[in-house]
Amino acid sequence: MNKPVFASDALHFWFNIVAVSGDNDYRDSGQLLHDGYYSTMKTIAVKPMRCEFASEGLLWIDKIATGVGIIIFNSRNKLAAGIHVLRGISPGRIPDNPAYFADTAIEYVLDEFKNKGALNGVSIAIAGGASMLSSSEKENVGSNLVAIVKDILQNKNLSVKLEGVGGTKLRTMILNIDEGKIKIT
Repeated sequence: MNKPVFASDALHFWFNIVAVSGDNDYRDSGQLLHDGYYSTMKTIAVKPMRCEFASEGLLWIDKIATGVGIIIFNSRNKLAAGIHVLRGISPGRIPDNPAYFADTAIEYVLDEFKNKGALNGVSIAIAGGASMLSSSEKENVGSNLVAIVKDILQNKNLSVKLEGVGGTKLRTMILNIDEGKIKIT
């Protein structure tokens, strides 16, 4: 796979590098980020077709359906990235939105981790790939995307440590960077 090229203006729009601060309690229960349950912690929310970086607090990806949420985390360096991709492989040109595709988004994140000396010892979690549509052909969209994401990571000699994929439900991923805990619900 050729290394994708990014225009700097596109990078700043689609990939946000954010440092947040938060020293409050993280409650490890089945509750999600609604009703103010985690309101005492700074939270970085990763929207579909976006990538966010953070060094403290919570990194949160919700409403993951046929797309795939990917969290890449180095606990030693306290560097985390959350990606919410909707397609697998870019069409061979620089996409208008590199975070839309798994190959370009993962490549960018891994380059950032490498540049910061945080690539060794990363933990990776994925969620999503659900079958939300009724036609059997369309049901494979999610599982095919999961397979593509895993192949991309395997080609980089990286493995998924935690996953919640398939099925028919929406998923949420929450990483508490301060504690190094990832939860998939």
